[in-house]
Amino acid sequence: FFIMIRRPPRSTQSRSSAASDVYKRQVHGVLIWFQIFIKVWERKSSILAAKWGSFDNILQSAAKNPHFTGERRVNPVTDQVELHFYTRQRVYRYIFSLICSAPFIMMTVISMIFTMNLRGFISPKQRYLYIEELAAYSEPGQIFEKGTFLGIVPNILESVTLVILSICLLYTSPSPRDRQKSRMPSSA
Repeated sequence: FFIMIRRPPRSTQSRSSAASDVYKRQVHGVLIWFQIFIKVWERKSSILAAKWGSFDNILQSAAKNPHFTGERRVNPVTDQVELHFYTRQRVYRYIFSLICSAPFIMMTVISMIFTMNLRGFISPKQRYLYIEELAAYSEPGQIFEKGTFLGIVPNILESVTLVILSICLLYTSPSPRDRQKSRMPSSA
C-alpha cells in the first residue's frame, strides 16, 4: 500500500494523472482500513469488557433521565422492558437535522471547489467544477503558483473557512440532547 503512494503507476502517461490515480487508491485504501479497524476495535473492546466483567457495570451505572418519554419495548439482549424513543419522532428529528446542516454542507462544498480551483487541482475537463477566473491565479507566474510561498495561501484559506463553518454549525444546530429526550441525563 505505501509503495503505491511513493511510486506512481507506470501505466499512466502524465505525472498529474499518476498522482490522481495514486491519491484515489490511497483514499480507497484508507476508507477500507478505517471500516475494518472500527469493527475490529469494537469487537475487541466488547470481548475485553465481557472478560473483565465490566460490561454489566457500565449498563447499571448509567443513570436514567426521569424526563425521558417513549414507548415500552422488550430489549432482545437483556429481556427487560425499556423505554425507546418513538420512531416517527426520530425520523422527524433526523429530517430537521438534515435541513439545519444542509446549508453548511453546501457552503463547505462550495469553499472546497473554490480553493481547489485556486490551487489548480481542477482541470478544464471538469467543466462543472472548473472556474476559469480562480484557476488563473494558480498558473505559472501568477500569485498562487505551486511551489511559491504564497502557494500555500489557498490551503490556509480552506482550513480557516472549514473551521469557521464547523463552529457556525456547532452554535446554530440544537444539541441532540435537546431535540431528543435522552435516557441519560445531560451533564450540564
